[in-house]
Amino acid sequence: MKRLLLYSGLCFITLNLYAQDPILTKNNWYIEYLEIGGTVHPSPISGGIGIIDPNLVFENNQAYAVVDPFSDSFFSDVDHHPSDPVFTFFNMGITLPGCQAHCEFAATYFDLLVGDFIENTFEYNVVDNTDGSKTLTITDTNGDFAVFNDFPPLGLEDFALNKIQIYPNPVSDELFVSSEIFIHEIMVIDLTGREVLKQISNSFFIDVSSLSEGIYVLKVTSDFGRSFKRFIKK
Repeated sequence: MKRLLLYSGLCFITLNLYAQDPILTKNNWYIEYLEIGGTVHPSPISGGIGIIDPNLVFENNQAYAVVDPFSDSFFSDVDHHPSDPVFTFFNMGITLPGCQAHCEFAATYFDLLVGDFIENTFEYNVVDNTDGSKTLTITDTNGDFAVFNDFPPLGLEDFALNKIQIYPNPVSDELFVSSEIFIHEIMVIDLTGREVLKQISNSFFIDVSSLSEGIYVLKVTSDFGRSFKRFIKK
């Protein structure tokens, strides 16, 4: 009887150690941007043609990541913390068919995921957005992070999006957006991926005076897709 209880206890501990958070497994995650060493790297992946593969998938205590489905991919076992929103990649590997598209972004993304290639621990946070979508942020022990949505990207016009500028930066009160294209929404996101301010309709400024001092990301949504600009609130 004691042996049976001991065996049952060990099974319970093992199941709790590796049990995945359903919020991670029931959604496919599409990368929106990375922030590495304080530099924002927007995703170059465009929709509108064919099927866009998810950029991060959790399944059966494993994870799979890809930027271009015909290029290199990342895979790993996953150890989930039993009570905290934390997971660790281990037994990692990268397939090497060769890079076909978005090579620089893919290299930065995979560097974030693999860490020292032994194990890499991330905290994660999932935000329920007002439009019903979800945003996942994973942050490593260095404070570098990746932000994902649970829906694939729309088609982008890079030239138009790159012409969007913000000023002043750093900013105290009103942050202005310079753009030649129609802006549907301006959103401020903190470094955990949480929406803290939002301005809807064709507005070219947002009042950030209520924000605490720190670093934020401005997400600008237009007819051509999304643009991300990092700014400092002073």
